[in-house]
Amino acid sequence: MKKTNFNQNWELYNLEEGANPFAPPQVPKKIHLPYDAMIQRARDPQTPDGATTGYFPSGNVKYEKHFQGNAASTILEIEGVYSNAFIYLNGNFCGKCPSGYRDYYVDLTPYIRIGEDNLLSIETRSGMGKNSRWYSGDGIYRNVYLYEAEDAYILPNSLKMNTLGIPSEDTTDAFLELSGQCIAAKTEDTIQIQMGNTIVSECKISSDGSFYSKFTLKNAKLWFDEHPNLYPVTVTLVRNATAIDQEHFSYGIRTIELIPQKGLYINHEEVLLRGGCIHHDNGLLGANEYDDSAYRRVKILKEAGFNAIRMAHNPCSKALLKACDELGMYIMDESFDTWNVSKSPYDYAMYFEENWKDDLLSMVEKDYNHPSVILYSIGNEIKELNTKQGVEKNRELYQFVKNLDSSRPVLNAINGMFTAMQHLGDIMQDLNSNSGNNMAMEINNVMTVLDTHMDDIMRHRYVTEMLDPICDSLDLAGYNYMGGRYEDDVKKYPERIIVGSETRPDSIAVNWEKVKALPNVIGDFVWAAWDYLGEAGVGRVDFEEVPGPMYGNYPWMTALSGDIDICGRRRVQSYYREIVWKKRTAPYIAVWNPEHYGMKAHTSNWSWSEALHSWTWPGYEGKPIRVDVYSSADEIELFLGDTSLGKKKLTDYKCEFDITYEKKPLKAVSYIDGNVQSQDLLLPAEGDFHIDVFQNKERLRGNGKDLMYLDITVCDSNGNFNPYDDRNMQINIEGPAKLLAFANANPKNTASFQSDETKLYLGKAQAILWNPEDTAESTITISGDGLADLTITI
Repeated sequence: MKKTNFNQNWELYNLEEGANPFAPPQVPKKIHLPYDAMIQRARDPQTPDGATTGYFPSGNVKYEKHFQGNAASTILEIEGVYSNAFIYLNGNFCGKCPSGYRDYYVDLTPYIRIGEDNLLSIETRSGMGKNSRWYSGDGIYRNVYLYEAEDAYILPNSLKMNTLGIPSEDTTDAFLELSGQCIAAKTEDTIQIQMGNTIVSECKISSDGSFYSKFTLKNAKLWFDEHPNLYPVTVTLVRNATAIDQEHFSYGIRTIELIPQKGLYINHEEVLLRGGCIHHDNGLLGANEYDDSAYRRVKILKEAGFNAIRMAHNPCSKALLKACDELGMYIMDESFDTWNVSKSPYDYAMYFEENWKDDLLSMVEKDYNHPSVILYSIGNEIKELNTKQGVEKNRELYQFVKNLDSSRPVLNAINGMFTAMQHLGDIMQDLNSNSGNNMAMEINNVMTVLDTHMDDIMRHRYVTEMLDPICDSLDLAGYNYMGGRYEDDVKKYPERIIVGSETRPDSIAVNWEKVKALPNVIGDFVWAAWDYLGEAGVGRVDFEEVPGPMYGNYPWMTALSGDIDICGRRRVQSYYREIVWKKRTAPYIAVWNPEHYGMKAHTSNWSWSEALHSWTWPGYEGKPIRVDVYSSADEIELFLGDTSLGKKKLTDYKCEFDITYEKKPLKAVSYIDGNVQSQDLLLPAEGDFHIDVFQNKERLRGNGKDLMYLDITVCDSNGNFNPYDDRNMQINIEGPAKLLAFANANPKNTASFQSDETKLYLGKAQAILWNPEDTAESTITISGDGLADLTITI
């Protein structure tokens, strides 16, 4: 079928305003897709969604587009629309998609007007709010495509290619299979399969339109994370020696094996998953997904040492699949955060039972040809797993997925505390008895016990009793925050393979030693790899006498729980993780804000410290300051100027120094067996400051798809920034480039992301540019209070 990008020239209506039949007609907003309506709204401290969406309110919107009908067969694909989407063509109801994350196809053929104007309307209804535990976005936030055909065609999304096997050598023959479905094909028609420049197979089409071929590719180059070799594949429908339809995709040849007491093997080689969980939002872009935003995110994560992503807690976008295929990043794709028991008042539990088969089918069909997807997760911390019905549903979903795709392992991300929740009172009493305390079970004490005794809770006999029937129905067990069970369960259940599907950021040193030591534990996925909108303040550090609630009050906006901030800059914990993974040999200096020296830091399970990689703290000269140094070496020597402040041994890859702040160079030198290994140096920012900009690319193509990220730093001549610098910045654009966002990574940012003015946060800001269709040059001028303007031409 002819595939056309359908993102341009839509009109947006606010359904709340249009609900009054006596109101004057709305003037629609002219937009291009993707267009997340939620990120455009002003944040509201009173919104019913509250901290879960970062105080962005939900709403109901309608998208409309006029187009000319050209073909007898017309199919619409919506890669992501949140949520409860209703699709109409010329007033006729064509389909409904309750899921906010499904790749959804709807047949427009019955109502298309050939050669005439057609009106496509897509309404989304998530305005009741309280339907998500994180920032969801509203409306059409991924690509939309139109497929058209006049004759026989290969059904979009029907092609499934699979690697049946490879010998142990990395450059040899690969045994492959491909199946698909044709519409209106004749039995004398044939299918031709080409990989690269080689026609590898031809096959016949069955009377029902299906086809299947098994073939061998000689001297195949394999796909894995370090060498993501991809083959362009063309599948052609041939009639009388003429091609009447073609489908194109990329494919990577790789095999997956889970072997008890040995681990995970990709192409016969053991792999340990250095993983991180991410949500679907793209920071300043909201939920909007572009190929460039996905590619940039995966590239940054890979450079930080990750080799695996868990898409939490919903199926990932096609853009993310493409980026992971090309860059070499493994994916655990996850289907649901809820089944039939709600976590929020109006969440997907309202629609799960009627739609789970379609949702899983959509996820598997989307992922099938992508080598990056190596694991399917059928749920996250599902509350009813502690019931007989939940255990049966777990088995039912597992078998449904395996019937669709037997080549990939299936897991469920299980939280042991959730599964034993009805026994929580007994567990707490047992902990009291074992500790010898007589602690009253009021809420603050309960939370203290949960935090300090999490491993004990997860090892409790009630958790074990609940886990056994769940894990028996899975290929591997996803353990959320259950690292304390690893050693015992590996001994007790030698056939059970485990992945740390969600773990605390501060547990990586302990967990990674277990991953390396226990073959049945195949990896660790930290919560979270990338900071995200919503669950506002869950990872914050409080210095108040009494810590606040789990979520932060307004103006908190992001979780502050990622190794990478929402603008794509690495936080100090990212370098710590890289050191634990032995991907960085140099030490790394992390300096605590001296404003809080000596104060007790209240943290959550998802917090890190507030430390920064900075030695610029104006106003604190001569005052005490804490310096952490991360390293995989034996010991660290710290220097202030030319003066040694002593050596310290490291515990769990970290040591601490309490020193006095002076505006002199700060240097950490690492030693192994008494010999210098490497060093890290911080200089205080001094002298004149200027605007520095890093562009992620040189050219911004006028195709409506490309993005350009401008990472802005105000710094001295050596690139050192002032973390207290929050001056006002402005951006001006002359030419066809458009400003999608201009803001910063402040987790309490109250300004609009779409303004041409913003403040610095930690001396930094970010602009994101887009060009809908023009190839002319654009001139970008960035200015800031007290600074010389910086002008660039793109």
